[in-house]
Amino acid sequence: MRGGLDEFAGADPATDARAVFSWSYLLLDPAAARLFRLLGLHLGPDIGTRAAASLAGLPATRVRPLLSELANAHLVAEHAPGRYTMHDLLRAYADELVHTSDSYGDRETAVHRLLGHYAHTAYHADGFLDPRLEVPPALTPLPAGAEAERILDRRRALTWFETEHRVLLQAVDVDAEFDARVWELAWALRRFLTMRGHWHDESDLLTAALDAARRLGDERKQAFAHLHLGGTHVWFGRYDEAGAHLQAALKLYAAVVDVVGQGYVHRQFAWMLDRQGTVAEALAHAEQALDLFRAAEHRTGQAAALNAVGWFRTLLGEHSVAIDYCQQAIDLQTQLGDHMGAAQSWHSLGYAHKQLGDHAKAITCYETAVDLLHRNGYLVTEARVIIELANLHRDLGDLTSARSGWQQAHDILSHLDHPDAEAVRTRLEEADGEQSTNKEDSHA
Repeated sequence: MRGGLDEFAGADPATDARAVFSWSYLLLDPAAARLFRLLGLHLGPDIGTRAAASLAGLPATRVRPLLSELANAHLVAEHAPGRYTMHDLLRAYADELVHTSDSYGDRETAVHRLLGHYAHTAYHADGFLDPRLEVPPALTPLPAGAEAERILDRRRALTWFETEHRVLLQAVDVDAEFDARVWELAWALRRFLTMRGHWHDESDLLTAALDAARRLGDERKQAFAHLHLGGTHVWFGRYDEAGAHLQAALKLYAAVVDVVGQGYVHRQFAWMLDRQGTVAEALAHAEQALDLFRAAEHRTGQAAALNAVGWFRTLLGEHSVAIDYCQQAIDLQTQLGDHMGAAQSWHSLGYAHKQLGDHAKAITCYETAVDLLHRNGYLVTEARVIIELANLHRDLGDLTSARSGWQQAHDILSHLDHPDAEAVRTRLEEADGEQSTNKEDSHA
């Protein structure tokens, strides 16, 4: 939506439109005029009712009629129920007004309320994506006049992130005085971006978080950003950059005597080396991570490291040993309710059984992993395991099941606009060609 400006055409559309909406602004109720000005502080692309209420420091019930007044005046457009957009010219006009009509203190307080709304809502929503196996950081208290969204279950949490994540990525582009909130937003949004495979967005977000943490002088927060920035660079195959971030994270976690953090860095190193095909070195890092997690009595980390050790053991041909490690990981993850971790371990276990030629067990393990990933919303990883399962069906001569799996993976990746979708589409075309050839041969 373009905020109702398309009807104002003329020789100079910008000038004509500005004249019209300047007049519309002057006719507003004072409370609606104030809300319009404050919307100039919001970077878009759209805003929900409760976020607008927090920006204004008013109850949502009071803000809804004000937003309706702005919509009737063509100063905002309700492009979806309870969500409002502004034309770029209108946003610029509102920004100009708020900087000339409202004090610096009022503007700063409004932004604090808005970021507080987003950070606290994202924090609560993230809690439904993760069973809080890690101790979450303490949040800056919610400012007076701000209110978080009511997130009551996992489905609503995912829907909120889907709706708001573009807004949140814009929201971190603020002045240094809001650094604490920027880091909190990055912490709470990162998991969702990882789940959906939005690695470019995750990289941008974590870079902003790292800059904020440096200005705050907080080594632990810097270490967190370095750790996960390392992971995003691994996804892109930028191993030199990934290694530099992981080394920085390891040094910072050592400085603050965070043994668990060091364990996660070593686990990330193991993954990076796995992607590079350096399996023996990767195993050494996985075993070091396991030792650190055991020393810290950190059961979630122990389970993840057990799976990593099992994975590298099977890559080295030690399949029976690998199965033992992976089963230990699954048992612990099941106790902890760590569904994502268990899905990864089921995948590793399936791979080990496949290498031993026990295809029935391998298929069961892969199907269990896919089910856990699907139920918990890790779409990119789900698609990758489905592809492996489909490949196994193809190797076993079941082209029908293989094609069904590739189609399912393609649908997921296409929905995410993921680059891997093209390669899966090629496999589908090859499968269709092979099936046609088989049919022709059968009728020959």
